[in-house]
Amino acid sequence: LSKIEESLSSPFRNGGRHEAVLDLKLKLEALGFKVSDNPNTRYGPTTERKVREFQSFYNLVENGIADEVTLAKIDELLSSPLMRGDYRKDVIILKENLAKLGFVVSNNPNPSFGPATERVVKEFQEQFGLEVTGIVDAQTKNKIEDLVTNALYRGQSSQRVLKMKLDLIEIGFRVSSNPNTRFGPSTERIVKDFQ
Repeated sequence: LSKIEESLSSPFRNGGRHEAVLDLKLKLEALGFKVSDNPNTRYGPTTERKVREFQSFYNLVENGIADEVTLAKIDELLSSPLMRGDYRKDVIILKENLAKLGFVVSNNPNPSFGPATERVVKEFQEQFGLEVTGIVDAQTKNKIEDLVTNALYRGQSSQRVLKMKLDLIEIGFRVSSNPNTRFGPSTERIVKDFQ
């Protein structure tokens, strides 16, 4: 009875509000179950739906409540490395991030961490001087996240891209006669020529 009461009074259910709900949303997003572009402390219908999706994906009771079992599974996944044989939704995020950095596993990423993913992770690790294991441990994950956050790659648009183009022109790698802030296919080609 006390467990039932605890679940009913939990801020981790539809209608709840708590600072920890924001942390829950960020953790769900890291695992491939994004709730919002602007997460807050309210546990609303969208949060409930994403928690249900998470519970369904990992064969948990689908009640939409972030109960002890659900929270424990979230923490377990976040603290364990990604490796061959895993079938996790955050593998899609991994593949998308690797592709942004030029290490493409597939044009249609799925949750399966198979031999192709392992091979590409090893290529990434070798390129950046990490231990080549094919396992996405904390060090590899941090390096990927750092590069995705700080590196320039196709699809971006910023003043940093314009500066890079001007720098490339200065050393003899002309991107265009009128450089702009967009990192498109021709910029990618010139960067590859430079590399």
